[in-house]
Amino acid sequence: MNPKILIFGAYGFLGSYLCDYLKDTYKIYKIGRNPNSQIQVKRFNQRDIQKIIKLIKPKIIINLIAETNVDLCEKKKKHCLKVNFEIVKNIVNSVIKLKYNIFFLQISSDQVYSGKGPHDEKKIKPLNQYSLSKKYSEKWSSKINSCILRTNFFGFSKDKNKVTFTDWIYRSLKRKKKINAYKNIFFSPLYVKTLCKYLNFILKQKITGIYNLGSKDYISKAEYIHFIAKRYKFDIKLINTINYEQKNLAMRPLDMRMNSMKISKKLKLKLPTVKNEITKMLKNRKNYK
Repeated sequence: MNPKILIFGAYGFLGSYLCDYLKDTYKIYKIGRNPNSQIQVKRFNQRDIQKIIKLIKPKIIINLIAETNVDLCEKKKKHCLKVNFEIVKNIVNSVIKLKYNIFFLQISSDQVYSGKGPHDEKKIKPLNQYSLSKKYSEKWSSKINSCILRTNFFGFSKDKNKVTFTDWIYRSLKRKKKINAYKNIFFSPLYVKTLCKYLNFILKQKITGIYNLGSKDYISKAEYIHFIAKRYKFDIKLINTINYEQKNLAMRPLDMRMNSMKISKKLKLKLPTVKNEITKMLKNRKNYK
């Protein structure tokens, strides 16, 4: 019988891809807020979470739940902490209370970094409430047998009602809408399907600790947008390439480049370049509309 995995946030962008990737290897139990979820949870308090864990008895728990709207997190700090930290706290406390031998995988963010990159895992410097909440969740996750991943990923959403950064670029340019492309924001993302493959490696080996997981190089947000625009032969004149200036409610890090050598050595991975990852994504979605 396949090992049981309990996935919080299974119906989100990453969750939808990950469940498909793992479905032949694991018995997956998907948790969501909506009534049509396999397991519906409304409050995510410790009592309810503990009850679910006790009923299913999973070998692995993955938490993908996150409030990623950075300005909303700054405006509604209690909401931010409730979603990004308290749910993690309740999962961890439930595992401790039940004394189950469970491997916990917590997805964190490259936004815990600020200042000049590439960043290794040793030093983090949160600039806003979102990244601070992620820092708290990392610390709490470390109380049990866990792997915490600081990552960034891209791809087209499987749900047409949910829009990723890539979806926004494609739809905007296809509709001939002008968009801003920031040439001073840098990151080291992976294609979501590549990330799923690496997550599977982690689940098999059950490595513990905090790791960066990204591409071996980096790209600016502007370069990323231009790469996609050229692939689909959109009008480049629609793209306004500028520097990002801190005008929003929340401060944002500009350099989120990560050094992922620690996990590369641990899992013996040959990490891909960002442009190869984008090319892979575009080949997989040739008929995207």
